[in-house]
Amino acid sequence: MGLFVFSFFEYFFHRWMVHGSIRIMVDGQHTHHENPIGYDSVPFLLPALILLRLFGIFILVRPVGYAFLLTGAIAFGYVTYGLSHFLIHHFHPDCNFGVTAPLWDILLRARYLQPEFKKKI
Repeated sequence: MGLFVFSFFEYFFHRWMVHGSIRIMVDGQHTHHENPIGYDSVPFLLPALILLRLFGIFILVRPVGYAFLLTGAIAFGYVTYGLSHFLIHHFHPDCNFGVTAPLWDILLRARYLQPEFKKKI
């Protein structure tokens, strides 16, 4: 259930927030698509600041070991997401918003299919 919910939040944020109408996010995403391996689209310290804030919240409700484990898992997920995003999405900027899971792209018809594959379906 957690993966299902996460996949929707990932899709929602990526498609309708980053590719949507919030100007600062759209501008950052446009810069990202022009230079996918550049650091212009996400401020360099933003992921670290978010992780520190999350760690601060986690340590208030869980033992320190769990807080470190959870924060480390989120950091690993962020790196995995970034690598997946680069490999999957930058060639088709109007498709494949569900970077780690194709479910919502399939259901909402935003999945890119190669032309020869479309003919077979």
